[in-house]
Amino acid sequence: GGKVALWTAAFDPRPASAVSIAGITPLRTSTGTEGIRAYSHLHGLLPRLGFYADEPGALPVDYDDVLRQTAGRRVLLIAPTHDRYADLAALRKVAEPFNHVELSTPDDFNRLSRPAQTLAFDWLDRLNAARKPLMNQ
Repeated sequence: GGKVALWTAAFDPRPASAVSIAGITPLRTSTGTEGIRAYSHLHGLLPRLGFYADEPGALPVDYDDVLRQTAGRRVLLIAPTHDRYADLAALRKVAEPFNHVELSTPDDFNRLSRPAQTLAFDWLDRLNAARKPLMNQ
């Protein structure tokens, strides 16, 4: 769902914001379960990614491009520190240039825990509260 939220926000102008919980890791640096080979060979979801399996740096699109497309809308990335599928150092580098992207790395595992839900809902509530005065004018 976290991947879908970001791709939707990138290509559909209707979402005002997006939250991704344990949803992404950069494809150019990931080699494990969330890597290019997993999507192209193991699951066959994106077979053309297989052309870049041996040269991931040549991949023409990655999550920095997706985040760039969400400009003008707020994005919260929640990347738990114990997520065995995520490359947190690479994700920090990808998120850092974007002032509309907030990265939170709670001490948790890859799951939809109550604290992660609270973090996401509180963040959305703050955005909604900040937006209400504009909506009432």
